[in-house]
Amino acid sequence: MENSFIEEDCGNGTNAKWTGNEIPDGPHKLMVYGVDKMNNRGPLAELQFNVDSTGPKISFPANQPVVTKNNPTFRWTSSEAAKFKCALDNGHVNELDCGDGTSSHWTGTNIPDGHYKLLVYGTDDMNNRGPTAEHKFIVDNSAPVVTFNRADNVTNDTPQFTWSSEEDVSQFLCSLDGAAYVNCGRGRTGDWSRNVPHGQHVFFVKGQDENGNVGTPAEHTFNVDTRHPNVVIEPIPLKTSNRSTSIRWTSDEPARYLCSIDNAPETNCGFGTNGQKTTSELKDGDHTFILTAIDPVGNRAPILRRRWTVDTTGPKISFPAGQPTLTRNNPTFRWTSSEPATFKCALDGGQFNVHDCGDGISGRWTRTDIPDGVYKLLVYGTDDTNNRGPTAEHKFVVDSRPPEITFSGDLPETTSRNPTLTWSSSEYATFECKLEDGKIFNCGSGDDGIWSGRNMTDGAHSLSVRGTDALGNKGQFISRSWTVDESGPRLRFVGDLPSRARRLPRIRWISNEFAFFECSLNGRNYTSCGRGMQHSWTRHETPTGLLVFRVRGRDTKGNVGEPITVAIDIGA
Repeated sequence: MENSFIEEDCGNGTNAKWTGNEIPDGPHKLMVYGVDKMNNRGPLAELQFNVDSTGPKISFPANQPVVTKNNPTFRWTSSEAAKFKCALDNGHVNELDCGDGTSSHWTGTNIPDGHYKLLVYGTDDMNNRGPTAEHKFIVDNSAPVVTFNRADNVTNDTPQFTWSSEEDVSQFLCSLDGAAYVNCGRGRTGDWSRNVPHGQHVFFVKGQDENGNVGTPAEHTFNVDTRHPNVVIEPIPLKTSNRSTSIRWTSDEPARYLCSIDNAPETNCGFGTNGQKTTSELKDGDHTFILTAIDPVGNRAPILRRRWTVDTTGPKISFPAGQPTLTRNNPTFRWTSSEPATFKCALDGGQFNVHDCGDGISGRWTRTDIPDGVYKLLVYGTDDTNNRGPTAEHKFVVDSRPPEITFSGDLPETTSRNPTLTWSSSEYATFECKLEDGKIFNCGSGDDGIWSGRNMTDGAHSLSVRGTDALGNKGQFISRSWTVDESGPRLRFVGDLPSRARRLPRIRWISNEFAFFECSLNGRNYTSCGRGMQHSWTRHETPTGLLVFRVRGRDTKGNVGEPITVAIDIGA
């Protein structure tokens, strides 16, 4: 056989047969020749044949549908001519003939929705049964059911709707307010968002599956709201002494509210058509409440602000530094306030009744005929939130009496040309002085005073002093008198003295003041020779010749006057 086997005997006679064993599939040739009794070999006879032990192989084309309606048709091909048997779901439906040849098809009718397998095998003309081919498919004769997942009844001008389907959808179709349907996605979920004008609208969405089943549209009616909430904050006091303030408001539609105090981060402060915010304990000063309202679709109202002042501190009264502490009996005092206030005043802590004394940011108080003495003016203020401030105090002295001047120490009746006088005052004063000539001049200030004369002429003098205190109270002049005596006694001889004489005459002289006299004869040293306002000198024994006599006076202050001289020639 095809020279692939060794020749072998295969019978004798006028006919015979040959049986092969496990011959592989494929084309083959059987060659037979005979040898007669005479050993004659006849011609070679040849028989061509095919060995086929394999059943047909069924193949479903790649484009066979896997999702169909309830009357699907499926096609296949076979590796060889065959007779085909078909069954659904592994025999749950009886096998049936379904054609022959190298290709065929199967068509179902009114198959219920569900998952199926079509089983096909073929048997060739050698009765070889091939392997069973399988095609899985789904019968879907139901249209997709679309369900909204998110569909707000009120939206802003860009509403967004989402939906889902229980099956894959080849395309979703959408329509707004009855317009033509347009493709709006595919798959099991979808979403839609557009710019839509203010007002009521109707949105439709339906699904079409791969089999062309179109579902009933899902419908949603909604309102587009592009208007923000109109919020009104109730009036609050512009100024309050309460550290915590409650603020209320109303809105023409439900809204979510965000609040902030003094630009702090916003916090949620309620939802609805009205709201209230009570602040924490706030410090004194200006504060701002900020309110933002957002409606359910996100329309944000303009920011509202309310400003107010927390003032728990009473006015602080301050007396300016220049306010007098020493006044006459009609004083006026002024003060300032840290804020506008109504003022109350009292003198000496209530010895006089508390009384109104003005309002504003400054005030003044005036009284007349207040007796001399030490006082305190008490002032406090109450602001427009009824906060009473601390009491301010101004101490002062009423003094309507002039300074009293007293000369210090004793002054000799006579003194030098440069005398010094001192005095004291009962209070600080500015001093004015005048001498006997009557011209007034400034001579210092303080609690004590001093005046010194310079090169005063001999003679009687007087100094008058008066004081003026800080309030202008001017006292009377007081005086002290004295005599300046800086010259020695002035002497003169009394009577006529001769220039020649037989004996020395008595020499007499007088002085302009009491003096101690000193005499000198012929240039000798001065010696005491009497005292008084007048005196005389003589000698009983006098030598002849020229005699020169000098006399001078020394007053009680030690001032030595100029000597006076007389020369007498004494003859024998």
